[in-house]
Amino acid sequence: MRAAYLSCHLFVYTYWFVHCKFFQPDSEGEQHYLLQHVAAIYVKMLSLRSLESHKDFFFKYYPFVIANAIHGGFYYLCPGSRHLYTPAFKRILYKEVVQMLTGAVVSPSSQIQASYAARENTGGGAVGGAREEGARGRGGAAA
Repeated sequence: MRAAYLSCHLFVYTYWFVHCKFFQPDSEGEQHYLLQHVAAIYVKMLSLRSLESHKDFFFKYYPFVIANAIHGGFYYLCPGSRHLYTPAFKRILYKEVVQMLTGAVVSPSSQIQASYAARENTGGGAVGGAREEGARGRGGAAA
């Protein structure tokens, strides 16, 4: 239960950090405050015993899950701005969250692989037979 509690708080602080960064000009002070909380919560999550045997999975997919949750939050909580939440915004959001949580800079091919893998590992299934085969044919990973 502790991991879920921390994850919810991490989502909230990350959501507001992204909101400030992309939609609130001159919000550097707020971003700094929120980023400090994101870092503290993330460190607490990494120190949980329940994650010890799942750290590889966690590092690989958790930022993608948080980014998708934030995108969904924007989409449903701010319906008047849905024209802003394009696939390009979703990719930028994912890159931002990965860099914020892990310090890694994500390449476009990593985003595609994480997207396919997260859908299959969470029971969401493949994106579509033709797209899945096309990704495999170009050297992309669908699993």
